[in-house]
Amino acid sequence: MSRKLLAQINRHTRFHGRTDDPVYLKLARMREKLPRYEPGRFQFPFGELRYADIASLESQYLEIFVQRGYAFTPMNPAPRILDCGANIGLAAIWFAKTYPDARITAFEPGPELHSLLRANLEASGFAGVDAVQAAVWNENGEVPFGHDRADAGRIIKDHEKGRTVPALRLADHIGAPVDLLKLDVEGAEFEVVLDLAETGKLGQIQALICEVHALPEEADKVGELILNLHGSGMMVSTAYARSAPALFNAARPTPFEALSDGKYLMHLYAWREPENDSA
Repeated sequence: MSRKLLAQINRHTRFHGRTDDPVYLKLARMREKLPRYEPGRFQFPFGELRYADIASLESQYLEIFVQRGYAFTPMNPAPRILDCGANIGLAAIWFAKTYPDARITAFEPGPELHSLLRANLEASGFAGVDAVQAAVWNENGEVPFGHDRADAGRIIKDHEKGRTVPALRLADHIGAPVDLLKLDVEGAEFEVVLDLAETGKLGQIQALICEVHALPEEADKVGELILNLHGSGMMVSTAYARSAPALFNAARPTPFEALSDGKYLMHLYAWREPENDSA
């Protein structure tokens, strides 16, 4: 591989430092050549998986398998993991491979992505993962849902512009400790975490990884989310935050050359520290 191409790959994917992972390098080359939003198949070492968008597949593999963004130390050998916003199943597969005794439930509301999720779990040998077609929310029922044909499906307010998908109240599905709650739900994290706090179910979460999708008009919700996590006794930190002009909603100008608008993504981590037995 030429130095020029490798430099393009690393710059394009925002990977800080080089990687020689052959699977990732092949995906990065495919991303450079293939158009977006066209479905396909890719042969991973653990099975041939179907995807909806090559750019999303490449970035998800980088984050999950190369950068190990979801790796954690569970408190027991059979951790309970809730994967909310499972997309085509890469995170669920990584969880199942890394924690073979884990009890995993993967939630994905989009019908097309949920179909890929189930097919990929079966193709990789992890059909035992419970795959649920529903949006996690603060009440049961149905919600209007918009999507961009890749990985940015989102509960929306305008019933005229979206289709309806099933929704379930996540708090109702937490009756025992959860070792890891992964939330990548495109803005619904604010209402979900607030409901978990108000019902006392947040106290059952031992660790949480959340991709926060922040819009300028929701700045107060980001603070409230962090305060709720702190209020339940959790430590909170972030891996990174970056400008995200591709998020839903119209752009709002800022006075900064380095920031095209006020929208951003933040990877937030929260956890409970072990109790001090000597106290």
